[in-house]
Amino acid sequence: MQVGARSGRQKKSREEVSPVDTLKRLFGVPAHAQFLGFGVQCAGHGQFLSRFDRGNPGVECAWADSPESALLMRGWREVLAVSQSCPGTIEILLFDVGAEILVFPAR
Repeated sequence: MQVGARSGRQKKSREEVSPVDTLKRLFGVPAHAQFLGFGVQCAGHGQFLSRFDRGNPGVECAWADSPESALLMRGWREVLAVSQSCPGTIEILLFDVGAEILVFPAR
């Protein structure tokens, strides 16, 4: 085995890419877009969960027609739990591109 100095070698620098940047690239979202968070959408109807309350008698949900009124959640576990409490829904990602809000299925 031959041992040599590492000074002649250059390490390849790896740029760290955030999960949000990866999602933007996968969905073709402009780089300037702001990730708003996760939401819940009624599958097939296009309505967005705008209010969620898990009370004693059960779960109370309110729905809105536009993503601007969607209840935004920061964590995957939270949105998954809420979505599972509302049958017939899907988890979504919301991005603000300025003139509009883009919505994509989260899985």
